[in-house]
Amino acid sequence: MIDVARGDAALAWLCAIGLAHYITYIHRQRTRSLLERRMLMLLYCLEAFFIARGFTQITPGRWVSVATLAPAILIPLAATLFVEGMLRRHMTLTFKIFVAVGSAVFSVWNFLPSGRTNLFFRPFTAYLILGLGWIAFALVRRDRSSLSPLENRYADATSVAFLVATAFAATELDIRPSWLPYGLGGLGGLTFLHVCVHLTEGRVKYARVTWNIVRQLLEGAVIAAAYGLIVRDADRSTLLFIFLFASSCVFNFGIRWRLRSLMRRRHDASLRQWLVNTTPRTLDEFIDALRHAPWGAEPLFLRDDSLADYDDTLIGGYLASSNGTATLARLRIRARTATTDIRAIEQLIDLLENHDMTHVALLGEHPVSLLLVNLPDVAGADGAASEIALVQKIARLLPSHEVMHV
Repeated sequence: MIDVARGDAALAWLCAIGLAHYITYIHRQRTRSLLERRMLMLLYCLEAFFIARGFTQITPGRWVSVATLAPAILIPLAATLFVEGMLRRHMTLTFKIFVAVGSAVFSVWNFLPSGRTNLFFRPFTAYLILGLGWIAFALVRRDRSSLSPLENRYADATSVAFLVATAFAATELDIRPSWLPYGLGGLGGLTFLHVCVHLTEGRVKYARVTWNIVRQLLEGAVIAAAYGLIVRDADRSTLLFIFLFASSCVFNFGIRWRLRSLMRRRHDASLRQWLVNTTPRTLDEFIDALRHAPWGAEPLFLRDDSLADYDDTLIGGYLASSNGTATLARLRIRARTATTDIRAIEQLIDLLENHDMTHVALLGEHPVSLLLVNLPDVAGADGAASEIALVQKIARLLPSHEVMHV
């Protein structure tokens, strides 16, 4: 029979390993998106909590308990910042006051002697569950009309992961059935990470995300079943631990594989090598060649008839004055604050939303030629953004048509 305390520690540290992989990946990037910078605080809190959680089970004590609860108290605050960054909307003032006051009060209370009694744990449990539940509700009931279809799909995927992770996190507060001796917080954290690192795949939907989570758990169940067939006298508690341990390993392997894949893609010089070897003489030839280039993110090229519904001269002029590139997020901010170029900004927002894209680059002005790419603000987007900038600079140097020499 497996010791429950040591089993809980192993599950917590497995989640800490997955979090460490993602944190390391983000820190190795030359640039970070706003969403990744906001995500780092949440990842730090979770990492500190799960490392300390393991030690709490093996070497319990007052100060170990203080170290475990300190990052846990900040999780609702960190999650609020992350969700606000994803939705590009503030949470309600009431909720922000609730989270700010709760973080301050429980952080101080955690260091007092009464912080180890039910007088502390009961209101803290209510604060944590209510805070995370409120955030999950905000994700599900968001104003979908304020976001593009692409952004809504990212929020849908994140909401599924957040709901699952919140339900699993409740077990860390002893809110669980009697037959479940282990906390599922680590598995919930890995579920959240698994979804975050796969958002750039471009096919994120409720059904697909849910199936991916279920598939990882099924693989863990298969391993537990195989163990049960080999070890016939294994009790239910042991089989349950094997299932949770195997599922955590499956999630970890998937996260690690995805991050390594993104790292290889980012360091892969194939596009740069392709640009060195290609010798286009005109912009037309360059765009035709780009359709077969080894892109990290699949692009879309628009020109002539594809821009018939838009004022291409207006769009081209605006992009030319904005270093040739723009993103959907920045355009939305500009639309709320700008006093000039409003029509060009609105047309670019409509163009990106209609094609489910997030970035646009001006390749040529006569005629206007645009490059559109879908790059969410999550793992794997920085390399492709550099590709866009590089291609855009080369394209602007090429003539639209071959110059005839006499």
